[in-house]
Amino acid sequence: MRKIIILVLVSILTISCNKDENEIIEKPVFEASENPLDFGKTAKNYAVAKELKIKNTGNSNLIISGFQFKSENYFYSNSIMSVEEDITLKPNEDYTFSLGFKPLQLGDFENTLIFETNIGDKEVIVKGQGYTLQEPKNTII
Repeated sequence: MRKIIILVLVSILTISCNKDENEIIEKPVFEASENPLDFGKTAKNYAVAKELKIKNTGNSNLIISGFQFKSENYFYSNSIMSVEEDITLKPNEDYTFSLGFKPLQLGDFENTLIFETNIGDKEVIVKGQGYTLQEPKNTII
């Protein structure tokens, strides 16, 4: 009886180990082209645009159902995303978002862009610096 129980346990372990080796886990993977996305120095009251590419490096569909900035400041999106339509990225597909930065004050600014996906919220840091543009001085010759 004892030998039979041991044989049954060994058989169960062998079957479960073989099952894990052959099992393929399908999941999407969110990858941002830049994180953080740095707009660099931008003159106060001037705007600069940059593109952020989101790529699905996984092996099943990545669905982006929305995106928003964590707080209100000088970063904005030029991308139009329908409230009714999700962005579906198949494996190895990407989507480009157009983002902007227009500082109205001097200083360093940072924000978080949150993407709502089928694998949870994904964050990309955006940052930039506002500076004073020096007006050219008139010289008399």
